[in-house]
Amino acid sequence: MQIGMDEEFIVIDKTECLSGNSPHVDEVDVSVRVKLKEFTGNYLSISILHAEIERFIDGLKKLGESGRGKTVLNSFNPKEFSLTIRSSVFSDNFMVDIVLSRYQYTGPVEWETSISGGFEVAPDCLPALFSASKKLLRIQ
Repeated sequence: MQIGMDEEFIVIDKTECLSGNSPHVDEVDVSVRVKLKEFTGNYLSISILHAEIERFIDGLKKLGESGRGKTVLNSFNPKEFSLTIRSSVFSDNFMVDIVLSRYQYTGPVEWETSISGGFEVAPDCLPALFSASKKLLRIQ
């Protein structure tokens, strides 16, 4: 799933959907790539609970119907990934806010590395985002 275009976008790809007797059957693993003009970030393995994706999808539906409000998608560890789609007070467009963080280790030292920011998208992107979000829940 891609949100945005050219110089500002977020790409979320399903990497693995755990199923069967796994204790993590209610999670989807995704990779997230973010580009905000000159700043970029990539995280190859983020877990998101099915219930969180379902809540995000419900929020997208309400946003599409009313044009107002917001919906949030957080990873299992909300410090790793957060995506917010919200109505704009300045136009009919929607604002996309993103936070992507991870730890980088060098020997015993760890540093949090992150990218955060946002951009604006047109309302006609919501149906594709809704459809792509539903595909995250499908077991392959």
